[in-house]
Amino acid sequence: MNIHKILVPVDFSSCSRAALEAATDMAAKYGASVEAVHVHEPPYAVGHVTVQVPGMGEVAMIDFMHGQAQKLLDEMLADCHAPGVTVTRTLLAGLPEKLIVEHAQEGGHDLIVMGTHGRRGFSRFLMGSVTERVLRLAPAPVLVVRDHYGEDQKA
Repeated sequence: MNIHKILVPVDFSSCSRAALEAATDMAAKYGASVEAVHVHEPPYAVGHVTVQVPGMGEVAMIDFMHGQAQKLLDEMLADCHAPGVTVTRTLLAGLPEKLIVEHAQEGGHDLIVMGTHGRRGFSRFLMGSVTERVLRLAPAPVLVVRDHYGEDQKA
């Protein structure tokens, strides 16, 4: 298996940080690049609602959410130190599992590395699992990473 491009969907949790770390380690070994992608799902009820943001004035809620997600993605990748590994970032808005699969296919990614919260029972039933849905539809192999020591272990 040749690995040149690794896609890492992130949700800013400790398990997605563990996935990013695993992906950059693999990329260093295989000489691959890493693309971190965050897909935020705009609430459909928001519509054209605006919010007052200190220092920015009135901003559309959707634009504010997009800006906050970009800030979190930038902060997450600022902590990502992978000597010799190119790490790029992409921010998308829509249904996460659908856009992750489409982005992996369109980008020709050889591997998808995702974190999982490890939820069980009723919590998993209610929230579902983006990782599980990506596993079913992915155009490339998916490596699932679980953070055994982070805050997500309580979920």
